Amino acid sequence: ISIISDRVLTKPVIRGPTNQTVTMGNNVTFECTVVMSRLQPRIQWVKHYKVNDSYMSPSGDPYIKLLQQSNFNVTDPEVLHLPDVTLDDAGWYTCLVSNSLGRSYQSAWLTVEVIHKNQFMTNMDNDHIPVHSTKSTIQKIRNRRHTKSGQNRNQSKQKQKPPPYEKKRTPDTRVRPGAQEE
Repeated sequence: ISIISDRVLTKPVIRGPTNQTVTMGNNVTFECTVVMSRLQPRIQWVKHYKVNDSYMSPSGDPYIKLLQQSNFNVTDPEVLHLPDVTLDDAGWYTCLVSNSLGRSYQSAWLTVEVIHKNQFMTNMDNDHIPVHSTKSTIQKIRNRRHTKSGQNRNQSKQKQKPPPYEKKRTPDTRVRPGAQEE
């Protein structure tokens, strides 16, 4: 009699993490979901780094730093939290998941952007928009621009007259030094 098992034993199947872009000082969360592993998986998070402008050693091994693994006191080993990121946190991260039948891995890139406190973009109407503006801030600026352009149209329809106390001069009118105006 042969017994056919409904369990397929394979190396882990995983999904994620994904590339992310974040502003310096914010938090980042990478997720690596174990989709299938009938055997107990071991989860590790590593960050790659360069030596002599290479991510690989002469022997072909990657230069990596272990950040966290599932046998440490980690509440959720499928998640890597990076609080208050700096430029040093930018780079290549990999989630490694292994069981007794093999290893799977997925990598993602973290880009960290620097926004200076007073960094602005200028649009066609010379409105200054903070680079890190939200959609609502940009909408307020657009509304203000439409209001301004409506005012400009109304002002151009009315010819402005000089105040009555100013004498209108033409380009040919010259006042000689020492002479009095009439």
